[in-house]
Amino acid sequence: GSVTSSPEATFAGLEEGFYRLAETRVPEGRAAPEVQWNLWIDERGEMEFTDTNGIPVPVKKEAEGKEAPLYVLENQKIYQLPEAGGPGTYVFTTGGFAIMMTALLLFIKKKQKEADKEER
Repeated sequence: GSVTSSPEATFAGLEEGFYRLAETRVPEGRAAPEVQWNLWIDERGEMEFTDTNGIPVPVKKEAEGKEAPLYVLENQKIYQLPEAGGPGTYVFTTGGFAIMMTALLLFIKKKQKEADKEER
C-alpha cells in the first residue's frame, strides 16, 4: 500500500488472502485505535474488513470518483483534563501547612507542660 501526506492509504494489486492493517503513527493530538484491522480478500477479489475482535468494519461512504468503497479508521481525540486551581492553590496549601505546623507545636508545648507538672 501507499500512504500520502493526507490521512489516506491506498492498496492495489493485493492477492487473495489475509492481511493485517496497523496504524504505526497517529496525527498529533490523536490516540491510536485500540484495535487493528483484519482484511480478507476472497478469490473473487471481494474485501471484508473486521477489527481484531472480529467485528465488521462498516463502509463509511462511497469514494467519490473511485471504484472501491472507502473504509474509515477514525482516531479519537486525546482527552486532556483541564487545569484546576491556578496560583491561588499555592496560597491555600502554604496557609494550611502553616496552620498544621502551629497546631503541632502547640500540642507539643502542652504535652511538655503536662509532663513538667507531673514531675513536680
